[in-house]
Amino acid sequence: MTCPIFERAIGQIVRLVLACVAIGAISGPAFALPPAGTCFTVRAPASGDRVPWSVDCRGKPAGYENAALWLRLPERSLSDGDVALLVHLTRFDRLKVLFTFAGGGSEIQTVHRGAFGDHWHIGGQISFQPRPRSEPLTAIWLRIDRLQRYELLRIRVVRVSVVSRQFELCAALIGAAISLLAVTALHSFAMAVAVRQRLFLWHGMWAAMMVCWGLVWSQCVLFVWPRIAGTTSSQLMTVMACVAVMFATRSAVIVLQNVLPLGVRRALSCASSGMLVLGGWAAVPGSHLGMIGNGLATLILAILAAIGGGLVIGYRQRAPGARALLVAWIVPMLVLATTQVIDFDTSLFGGGEQIALLFGSAFQAICLSALETRRLRGLRLERDAAIASEMALAEVAERDALTGLLNRRGFVRRCEQAFGDLRQEPFGLLLIDVDRFKTINDRYGHEAGDAVLVVLSDCLRALERRHACLAGRLGGEEFLLGVSGMPLRQLRQFADRVREDLRASKGEAGSCHPEVTVSIGVAVGAGSGPFAELYGQADRALYKAKAMGRNRVVFEDDADTGMDQRRERPDVFPSSCGRA
Repeated sequence: MTCPIFERAIGQIVRLVLACVAIGAISGPAFALPPAGTCFTVRAPASGDRVPWSVDCRGKPAGYENAALWLRLPERSLSDGDVALLVHLTRFDRLKVLFTFAGGGSEIQTVHRGAFGDHWHIGGQISFQPRPRSEPLTAIWLRIDRLQRYELLRIRVVRVSVVSRQFELCAALIGAAISLLAVTALHSFAMAVAVRQRLFLWHGMWAAMMVCWGLVWSQCVLFVWPRIAGTTSSQLMTVMACVAVMFATRSAVIVLQNVLPLGVRRALSCASSGMLVLGGWAAVPGSHLGMIGNGLATLILAILAAIGGGLVIGYRQRAPGARALLVAWIVPMLVLATTQVIDFDTSLFGGGEQIALLFGSAFQAICLSALETRRLRGLRLERDAAIASEMALAEVAERDALTGLLNRRGFVRRCEQAFGDLRQEPFGLLLIDVDRFKTINDRYGHEAGDAVLVVLSDCLRALERRHACLAGRLGGEEFLLGVSGMPLRQLRQFADRVREDLRASKGEAGSCHPEVTVSIGVAVGAGSGPFAELYGQADRALYKAKAMGRNRVVFEDDADTGMDQRRERPDVFPSSCGRA
């Protein structure tokens, strides 16, 4: 049963996602820009590092892709005293920062592609901080060689007292998000192996790719691979993001295979593959990032619209897995759709849309883990219930309905389980038959006969509790008793005590009921069988006990092997017909 409030909340979020998709389709993707009032000029790469005299403070620069782009930040950003310049990770060959001071002094700090030195920090940012001076800071200049996309350049100026705290908090949050994604990836891969479902495999591959993407974007990978700093990292991030979207799309298609038409599913697969092609193209030097970015944004919005609509339909149709996927993916879908229409710029500690996507993915990881655990718990409970039912049915199938003792099949199986490994220990099989049972039935009625059988079975059950033995009923008035580990002399005493105990038991047929006696045939062998052979020996001994006058115990070795009245050894359990 679903909660109406939950359904309304899901509906509102889905509408918001679709609204973001519509706005993005109309207005196009949103890009970040340097701070308003930033002045610029474009110069030849070999023009030197002298600060240009003339700059343009209106519009956007052009022709900078193969040149040197100079930027001067607005003076209002320097009014907070001691500040640090933070530049978000993007594609360039060299970045030089020039701090100028009131006394005419200056300080230059430089990073190159593949060599960020100690300027990089967790969170995908490069930090430039001038040494403390008595003169006030008057200007910050940036020279960026071969910048590939001006709209992707994110710059912010932050007070020095705030920078360290932001970096520490950002590193902690990113570490937590990546750890959650890594745990989700391992959990999903383990589930894929355990239950052999492609859905968990795609989830695991998506989470693993998001872990790799997060390590590259946050620059954690620079601890072990510093040569990829800068443009190479950005190229890897683009490809990884496209691969992650492809994996996520494939997992959604699997869940919605009974909801979405075949044509829509094929279109989604083609769209995700198209994203991978565009992502690979974006990694090629000199590619047109503006056109590729528009294409990627269009494909993402189309995928979100199709999957979001399919999840809503599947949720309303109660399709298996649709609700879990909708709950898990609703926040990442909303974040992804929002990043296409809203410029996060330097928000979220400077991480912008990348850190928002990482947090959304971590939320998805938590939801998926919780929902998968809940689903597994339900499957485990169903499995345990099925096993319990199977065991109960097996127990019923191996028990005699009247007496509750083991029947033929149950007795044989339990003997093999209990005594089959004790090959060095002697095993005694006692075949017990009630004397003149047919007379009891004829004189006192079948109810009285059944009462006698119940009383005898209670006595045998008491023997089971006192000794390491198993009791069973073959059918009619025949019972079995299996005991292991008794020497022959002790077994003879035990068999005679069983006969006396059964004789002492009273029937429930009334005061006129005669004394009940039993005859017992005993065979000695191994608990592992073959049981038919051991039973045949006990049956011959029982036949001899009947022939010798009943109410006695006869071992197979004591039987007269030359008796003319010996019956042919049975291959299967015979009935008790013919005994009295």
